[in-house]
Amino acid sequence: MCMKGCKRRRLCVCVAVLAFMFLFVGCESTKPEPTMVAGDVITFGVYRWYVLDVGSDRALIVSHGIIERERYHDTYMDIVWAESDIRTYLNETFYLSFGEEDRERICEVTNENLNNQWYDTEGGEQTIDHIFLLSIAEVIKYFGDSGEMDNSPSELGIVSDYLDGKRIAKFKGAPSRWWLRSPGSESFFAATICAKGNLDISGTYADVPSGIRPALWIKL
Repeated sequence: MCMKGCKRRRLCVCVAVLAFMFLFVGCESTKPEPTMVAGDVITFGVYRWYVLDVGSDRALIVSHGIIERERYHDTYMDIVWAESDIRTYLNETFYLSFGEEDRERICEVTNENLNNQWYDTEGGEQTIDHIFLLSIAEVIKYFGDSGEMDNSPSELGIVSDYLDGKRIAKFKGAPSRWWLRSPGSESFFAATICAKGNLDISGTYADVPSGIRPALWIKL
């Protein structure tokens, strides 16, 4: 009886030890990922992204480089973000280029499309977007400006002389101008970031190709 009891006790001890080891190893193998913070560069889909903002359950990211060069709108005409060809492209073709798992992480957001405050050019109605371009206000918020944006525009507009490397984006290895969704100095212009990283509030013709740097909110 003693031998049987001892064997049972030894078996119970072995089972307990194995269970503890399994629990310990399991805990070690599921360490949480490092917390994402503004300024990080991450990979999402097939692109690299710069993290602009992090909330409790989501993060705002913008492509690290220019993904391609396209027109803001294909036709020379008065245009706003809500009706632009570039918005259609980003929320249909580009959005669907992500895999299903990644698309489930892309948040649907309501965007304000303010008038250009220097020229009072119409910005259009609010839009519900999955993917969008940054606005003038968002560029100032997340990248800063030189303070020149408080000036009144001259005939040439305002090109804020604020060279921030994060605003400079390359296409095929060379710095390039990229679109914002805000209107420029005319109703057929859209604001841009120049190749040197300057914020050009007067912008350029919407039917002339420029760089696309998509932005989106992803679930954490």
